[in-house]
Amino acid sequence: MAARKSSKPRSKGRPTNGQSAVGAEVLIEATRKLLRTRSPREITRKEIADFAKVDPALIRYYFRDKENLLLAATMQIEREHRAREHAAVTAAVTPADKLKAKIRVLIEVMVENPHYNQLIQEQIHFGTNKEALQARHEMVGNSVAELKAILAEGAETGELKPIAPEFLHVAMIGMCQLFFNRRPLLEELFQRKVTPQALADDYFEFVSGLILDGIGGAPRKGKSAR
Repeated sequence: MAARKSSKPRSKGRPTNGQSAVGAEVLIEATRKLLRTRSPREITRKEIADFAKVDPALIRYYFRDKENLLLAATMQIEREHRAREHAAVTAAVTPADKLKAKIRVLIEVMVENPHYNQLIQEQIHFGTNKEALQARHEMVGNSVAELKAILAEGAETGELKPIAPEFLHVAMIGMCQLFFNRRPLLEELFQRKVTPQALADDYFEFVSGLILDGIGGAPRKGKSAR
């Protein structure tokens, strides 16, 4: 027998029967698509709802406000980033290749998400709620731990110099951040219409070459890089 309709009034912001299939993921996906062409500060709660074709009240129901929705979208992007990065590093053989894999994935994520750095900075690095603090702890801790393991292996084989993984972590982010956030600067530098996407492969070779030339070491006698 079909369930009877409740006679109680629907709470404000709660999904209607027709919207019950519209979950938080739909709103996160809509937010991520808008963020490909708009900055986090530009998009509004109404725009997100219109793009997802839902009532704006659903954002309040699932996330309370736009900032929490942005945090959820940022955390999803970062989880995907970490998964891709870990898979790429695991598939690589030598320490140098593993380091290049991390740089390659970082650049790809920034190309796909033009406001990645702004989101990470505003929603996680300077976030104050429990979710943001936990995300920051895991994001930084996991990435630096992976770098530490790569550098330790490289130092053992003589392929890489022993350096602080914390400094390398900051350097890698810094070198990629400015490049993907400054399209007008790129056009001024190259004196033509360019996009970070069009230059991504060349910039990857530049950054990875610069880092590996700086921290690369000669293999020890009797040992070869694996």
